[in-house]
Amino acid sequence: MGNGEWGRSISLDPRSSILTPDLMLIHRYILREHISPFLLALSVILFLLFVNLILELVDQIVGKGVPAAAAVEVFVLNLAWMVALAVPMAVLVAVLMAFGRLSSDGEVTALKAVGIGLPCVGWPVLVCAALLAGLTAWFNDRVLPDANHRARMLMDDIRRKRPSVALADKPGLVIDDFDAYRILIGGVDPHGSGVEDILIYRQQSGEFPTAILARRGEISFTPDRKDMILTLHDGEVHALDSRDQSRYVRTTFSRQVIVLGDAGKRLVRTVEDSRGDREMRVAEMRVQVARHAEEVRQAREDVGKAFETLARGRLLGDGPPPADPLKEVQQTLAQVRSGLMVVGHRARAVNRYRVEIQKKYAISAACIVFVFVGLPLGIAFRAGGATRGAAVSIGFFLLYWMFLIGGEKLADRGYLSPALSMWAANILIGSAGVCLTWREMKK
Repeated sequence: MGNGEWGRSISLDPRSSILTPDLMLIHRYILREHISPFLLALSVILFLLFVNLILELVDQIVGKGVPAAAAVEVFVLNLAWMVALAVPMAVLVAVLMAFGRLSSDGEVTALKAVGIGLPCVGWPVLVCAALLAGLTAWFNDRVLPDANHRARMLMDDIRRKRPSVALADKPGLVIDDFDAYRILIGGVDPHGSGVEDILIYRQQSGEFPTAILARRGEISFTPDRKDMILTLHDGEVHALDSRDQSRYVRTTFSRQVIVLGDAGKRLVRTVEDSRGDREMRVAEMRVQVARHAEEVRQAREDVGKAFETLARGRLLGDGPPPADPLKEVQQTLAQVRSGLMVVGHRARAVNRYRVEIQKKYAISAACIVFVFVGLPLGIAFRAGGATRGAAVSIGFFLLYWMFLIGGEKLADRGYLSPALSMWAANILIGSAGVCLTWREMKK
């Protein structure tokens, strides 16, 4: 501000509770000081994330015969998640640099001298940060899931040039893209077609359900690339004898080939319809949480009924004696094992959805949290300019991101509640920021 503008802006009674045009002028001036640092920081952060994405995906796109328009679309769609991460960090940089500049030029001291305290100076910034947090929350719920979904579909089409694509992109998730098969894969080879820890549940019309387990396998396609083939190694098959339902059959194999079915039309249709947790809106994820929670409850009831039936029949003597008591116990244990697997998988799915819901809001709220951190630190640092502001911003954001990633993993495994795991960073860093702001107000 020039001397004349300062004179006009501070000619007010600081004891007045009326928002005068001069005070509004100061607020506009302070907000303008944030615009350039915010836009600059946002541009730099997006650029760095974009370069990292290029380095990550270049080997999957170059040499695959991918049209230039499709390659550009991949990067444009991935800008959505970059924006979601960059906005809170840009807020922190802007607040640090703006108040650092105001403090180094003595303007914060001048405002305090005429009775304009830190709360009066900071509340417009806080209001703008809250509005930006609301806009970011809307973006994370409405725009980001669709962009993630379209980006994933496009990458599926690109990776389909490798035989491992159809199943390798879904480790840890139940795949029901093929008729009569439900497949769960524990791990994949990111550079080839190998998979490991495979569980297949097969239910064909007129037949009893069969469970197939294998330590490893390979994915391939038929020469016309219409059907997918899954070759299993070192596995076993669990099933009921089709001629005698009281007999439980377990067989082992060293190699088994399963033709899963249509890998062209079927997979494309499934990819378009199915969505992961990061591709859903909050309302959609809440529906999935309710559905999986009901499946967990039903599976637990089934396990309890299996034990109850066994106890009533064998311990209390209810019903006719079995032809082979050992086989009956084995069948019950197999049913219990299957039920417990369902419970574990569905419970983990519930946690993933709840974590993703909380994450959408927690990242948005970081815009407000970083104001409380950046304002007192910017005033305290004073001189130091963009370099110090950027360094401090990166440090705080790395700390924030470590809390977020660590909390997500702990919540997915059931060690922490989804809400606590996602909001812990905001609570801890925000509390520290409030304390620093309060101390600065007392000076």
